[in-house]
Amino acid sequence: MHGKKTLSIILVISMFVTALIIPSSVSATETSSITIHYFNGNNFKEPYVYYYSNNNQPVTWPGSAMKAEGNNWYNYTISNMSEAKIIFSDNGKNQYPAKNEEGLSVSGEKWYKNGTSYNQNPDSSKITVHYYNLNSWSNPYIYYYTNTEQPISWPGVAMTSDGNGWYSYDIYGFEEVKVIFSNNGTNQVPAQNQPGYTVTDEKWFLNGTQYNSEPNGITVHYQDYNNWGNVNIYYYNGNLEGTSWTGVPMYADGDGWYTYKIYGYDEARVIFNNGKGTQIPPAMEPGFLVSDEMWYRNGAWTTKRPDDITVYFYKPDNWSVPNIYYYKNDNDTGKAWPGEAMTQVQDNWYSFTITKYSEAKVMFNSSYNQIPAQNQPGLDAKGVMWYKNGIWCDSESDTDKDELSDYMELVLGTDITKIDTDGDGLPDGYEALTLGTDPTKIDTDNNGVNDGAEDADNDGLTNLKEYQLGTNPTNEDSDSDGLKDGEEVNTYKTDPLKKDTDGDTLSDGDDVALGFSPLLKDTDNNGILDCDEKVQQSLTQEIECEDKPQVTDVSVSFKGTGNINSTTTVTSIYNIDMLSTNLVGLVGSPVEIETESSFDEAVIKFKLDKTKLGNVEFENLGILWYDEENDLFKMQDTTLDETNSTVSATVTHFSKYMVVDKEAWFNAWQQNIVYNLGTENIRTVLAIDCSGSMSWNDPEFYYTDGNSVHTMMTYRKMAADHFISSMKDGSKASIVTFDSSANVIVPMTNDIITLKSGLSSIYSSGGTNFNSAIQTSLPLFKNDVSDYSNKIIMLLTDGEDSISDNILQSASDEGIRIYTVGIGDDIDINVLQHIANYTGGEFYMAKTAEDIVDIYSNMMLLLGADMSTDTDGDGLPDIFETAGMRLSTGEIIYTDPLNADTDGDGLKDGEEIIPQFKFVNSSSIGLSGVSCGIYFKMLSDPNMEDSDGDSYYDKEDLAPMTPYKTPIVLLHGRGDNSSGCFGITTNISFNDNQNYNSDNTNSGLSYTSIGSQYITEIKLKEGDEANLGITLINNNYIPNKNLFVFNYPNLDFTNKNAIKLKTYIENLVYSTCYIDTKNKSYFFPTYNDYNNINYKFNLIGHSNGGLVARYYIENLNGDKNIEKLITIDTPHFGSSLANADLNSSLLTLGTYICPPMDVDLSQHSLMFGGSKVYFPSIINGYDAAYINNNQTCKLKGNKYNYISTKYYFISGLNINYKYSNYSIISCNINIPSVPKQSMIYYLQDILKNYRNDIYIYKNDMDRGDNVINLYTQLGYQFDQFDNLTNEVFFEKSAVIICSDKSLTMTNSFHNKTLKLNITMSKVREFLND
Repeated sequence: MHGKKTLSIILVISMFVTALIIPSSVSATETSSITIHYFNGNNFKEPYVYYYSNNNQPVTWPGSAMKAEGNNWYNYTISNMSEAKIIFSDNGKNQYPAKNEEGLSVSGEKWYKNGTSYNQNPDSSKITVHYYNLNSWSNPYIYYYTNTEQPISWPGVAMTSDGNGWYSYDIYGFEEVKVIFSNNGTNQVPAQNQPGYTVTDEKWFLNGTQYNSEPNGITVHYQDYNNWGNVNIYYYNGNLEGTSWTGVPMYADGDGWYTYKIYGYDEARVIFNNGKGTQIPPAMEPGFLVSDEMWYRNGAWTTKRPDDITVYFYKPDNWSVPNIYYYKNDNDTGKAWPGEAMTQVQDNWYSFTITKYSEAKVMFNSSYNQIPAQNQPGLDAKGVMWYKNGIWCDSESDTDKDELSDYMELVLGTDITKIDTDGDGLPDGYEALTLGTDPTKIDTDNNGVNDGAEDADNDGLTNLKEYQLGTNPTNEDSDSDGLKDGEEVNTYKTDPLKKDTDGDTLSDGDDVALGFSPLLKDTDNNGILDCDEKVQQSLTQEIECEDKPQVTDVSVSFKGTGNINSTTTVTSIYNIDMLSTNLVGLVGSPVEIETESSFDEAVIKFKLDKTKLGNVEFENLGILWYDEENDLFKMQDTTLDETNSTVSATVTHFSKYMVVDKEAWFNAWQQNIVYNLGTENIRTVLAIDCSGSMSWNDPEFYYTDGNSVHTMMTYRKMAADHFISSMKDGSKASIVTFDSSANVIVPMTNDIITLKSGLSSIYSSGGTNFNSAIQTSLPLFKNDVSDYSNKIIMLLTDGEDSISDNILQSASDEGIRIYTVGIGDDIDINVLQHIANYTGGEFYMAKTAEDIVDIYSNMMLLLGADMSTDTDGDGLPDIFETAGMRLSTGEIIYTDPLNADTDGDGLKDGEEIIPQFKFVNSSSIGLSGVSCGIYFKMLSDPNMEDSDGDSYYDKEDLAPMTPYKTPIVLLHGRGDNSSGCFGITTNISFNDNQNYNSDNTNSGLSYTSIGSQYITEIKLKEGDEANLGITLINNNYIPNKNLFVFNYPNLDFTNKNAIKLKTYIENLVYSTCYIDTKNKSYFFPTYNDYNNINYKFNLIGHSNGGLVARYYIENLNGDKNIEKLITIDTPHFGSSLANADLNSSLLTLGTYICPPMDVDLSQHSLMFGGSKVYFPSIINGYDAAYINNNQTCKLKGNKYNYISTKYYFISGLNINYKYSNYSIISCNINIPSVPKQSMIYYLQDILKNYRNDIYIYKNDMDRGDNVINLYTQLGYQFDQFDNLTNEVFFEKSAVIICSDKSLTMTNSFHNKTLKLNITMSKVREFLND
């Protein structure tokens, strides 16, 4: 266990069986020093700690280097200080806390991990204790100890409130402790002189009883209808067991609601009272019977919270602050006339929520003004109601059927009786909710063009035409088929809402690209569907690899089916596939090519930068491909074109390909490795199958030797001839041929001429008899009386036969090892392996007759080698470890024969590298007539504890030869999709006008389905400088492996889309990994993570996508699965688009509106986790100095103990240089240190460091593109940031600044930020942070 601190004073066990207030002389920690432990989660190269106090700075910046203690933990002890403030840094760089922030306060011993402080090591054993505060203590504390240790002093530490009377605390570093609860040292449980409760794992304590999970209970809610102020609940069961009168206090929930959970009963009776003599039900009546969660309001019980009433009122100009008076009837009213003051929301809008009733009558008044007039009954109210200028409506009515609810029309100032208020041809609802134009102005941007005649997305269709067709007016390609909507309608006559108009499985864009008609399944009427026609086409992929820059791009061309741009991918795998990465002689990045197209042959062409070849000669370049089945890199016939700096090869299939320096490659394979030194005296019988089937498995062919002599040859003869020629001094051989019987052709001799002449007796006829072959061979060793110790039979056959173990035992008794070589389809592999295993030999498989030559030549390397001595017991013979082990990459690996685990990673060397006993066909790697020897398969590098450098030791790493990269999910902004945002197309093509709460797209695909979100294409759109899709591909992310996108319905609510995101990520992990386990290494870095389903993702969200991600992280427990969130132009601090009318789908600022951002149709919206119905905060005027405190959102921050996810912030800001042209710059700012002034002025102060004539481009700010502006969704003023625990803390921040007067409402910098190289560089920086 880690993190346990042994006392310097040994305490007798009896001290721990009584719970006493511990004397101050016994201390758990030394007060004269401070010990700090730091988990290096930021991968600092040199973790340093700087420490100081208010009046003491004992060290200079950056402080002192910390000492490594293992598992990425570092420590440092500060002497002669009892309290200090500390700052961690990478030897002065990348500090935490950030620059200009105060250091972390520390005393005693503390552990810091991912921004959180612990009293014990959080990586060690953990015990979680929950305590129900039955006695209403003001400060529940927990004290814990063991029989041998006292880690903390009495009364322990304060527990954390979890709500509804429950408190909890995590104890680290122990597997079992005893605990005592107290009210900060008084009224302890168990009582004094009683031992503490014994606790392991996670336990719940309720009324002296310990539970393994939270005990069941009955939850009762009470509405303080009569304004008691304090509500008690008295409860009892059928045996009259329960609380004493007047019961226990209920917990206030707000809005007059109180809650209490009753434990220990399946049903109970309850009586509510105020403790002052008033009770419900009245005295002498039985209590209400409850058994499940229930709500009580004004005499009525319900199984869900009863509805409230929310009223919005537009104040006439001559009124002061309005009051609302509400009543149910003459005898049941709210507060006495004039009622209660309403709360200003925005401009003249005021609101009030009535929690006392579900239905009521309401009146508005101010001084002598009243609505309705005097002596008139109140207006009927239910749910959410709106009033303006004599119009009273609910949230559902739409008088003119323009898809804009009446209440929205009241807010916007449109006419509820006209479908098109401004007469531009577009319905008010379409303008407000889809297009984003002003339904009260015929020309929103005052450019002289009617809104209906504008073309917002520049796709060739007017806004009016898009409305009529149902296409997306803000997306040029509504169905993501590769054609603009205007092209489909005006040119190709295809359906702009259907990706494949003619149903031939090719998208309309693919049809056009391939020269087919998108309206015909079989364009040329030849009986072959367009999707099955083979078309000559090509694809070029740019390759970016800083470490291997020689290859600049790779092109693929073939005559094949489908559109190569949609079906085929070329992916750089440098530092992804470590085997290819470590190839000897590698030039440039290796690539993996995959396709769904059908083709006969293809040409792969590598383009090179010759200036970066260094000492490599262009004429020595070749192309290798990886034969995964045999774990071997094979040489392709390569065409060199030095004029155009290309090397190319024609292939019939796709795999991993790379360019290699053939000189270095050949030299590596020709390096001789000798395993049988000192084994000259070898006796070998060449037992050669001459059965009839050998005539086709090894047929004769004409052969011309070096002297131009022509002869008939078989590969059996050639292999035996080479073997005989390679015999060492003192060695002898014999030749035995066999079919149905066996014959000795040449007895044991060292006469090479005699042996070679015997090869002429090799024939092809008869059957196969293994027993005869071996029995005939055994006596040949006895007839040779010279001194030798190595006896070998090499049995070559293409047949099948049984074998007698008695014969094999005879061979074994004589110390004779039998090596078997099989060729052809009819061999019995099991029998041949059995023969070899029984006698201590090896079995080899020749796929072709030609392979026999290489096998025989290479077997000479092992014959007589000492394969039995394994000093360290690691599974590798010492001779392999010392002589070297060649990999298929050409590398030669050496390990320590005296250390079973050379690199100390917990795996034996023989578990990391294994001999394959496969012999290399020299011609396959580009050599000819060269003995290359056996090669080894490396599962992980036995000389590196972390073979792939991803910080996970090989023993725990699921894929030790592939660096783990945390998977990424991209989330688009509102009104967009993954194609428009990131250049990534999926099966979900059109997701802008879906129904609220829907999980299905208009094409019937589920948003949470991994199949629906499957990436089908990534491309850079014309005119874009960059996009995230291409950037991440170039940074070694693999689509549908560790790169994903989440398209969500744009008109649904943020919290509902966050729930979909949660489900989608869970589907990714569970469906992809646990159904198809070969993908598990993309989601889980270690076996432990996989077994415990401990997965992590990084999220990148643009605009509203960042808010969807934040809701998931902060309200749906997503932080445990999200490592980083990078947001781009997300309105964390509000936006002109983010000012919402709650319980509606309307977001407003003045007259500009868009779909919902943080609202819900239900009366009690959760919004971002809040429980009250408010408008978001509104600031009147651009020069307001502060953000007011009328907030809605409850997004938690991540600086303290709330969430562990790291946040990164990138924002795009459009400014105006008065006297300059377009330019882009970038600056980093520390967002949480914003001074007490408006964000706009703060940014202007920063920007003046660049130019003095800068002011914020107002049009961009109006549209919300300046997403760090005056309006906040976080619920806190800027001047409160440093004082609140739910501060939103960004690990790093960047502001991308531009000046471009050409940007318009439909072409803003908000979207352009996503298309800049400078943004991509920031994303890469934050991902690598």
